[in-house]
Amino acid sequence: MEPTVRLQTPARPAEEIVGIGAMLKVQPDSGAIMISGVVPNSPAAAAGLAGEFLIRKIDDVSTEGMKLRECVERLRGTAGTKVRLEVINTEANEPMVVELTRQKLEIGAPPASR
Repeated sequence: MEPTVRLQTPARPAEEIVGIGAMLKVQPDSGAIMISGVVPNSPAAAAGLAGEFLIRKIDDVSTEGMKLRECVERLRGTAGTKVRLEVINTEANEPMVVELTRQKLEIGAPPASR
């Protein structure tokens, strides 16, 4: 009888990103940039940005006509620095301004074992 050999696949390392922890998408009909979700325990989650929010401005710069990549670059930065967003909650149709502090986020990390 042949011995059983188990191969272990190395764990994929977590990707470290500094930002606000918002997942973005482009609204198909208007081309507007939207927050479609948030990373748990992130600045975006703490600010209540879970759900769908249209991003109107980033640091007082209009996002009208802005490409998704440029928007992402404006939201990322050095940990501890602030970014100001003007957003509209698409469900309530209410504008709001939030100031978030960028932090290190681990994307793709395996869940922590207890």
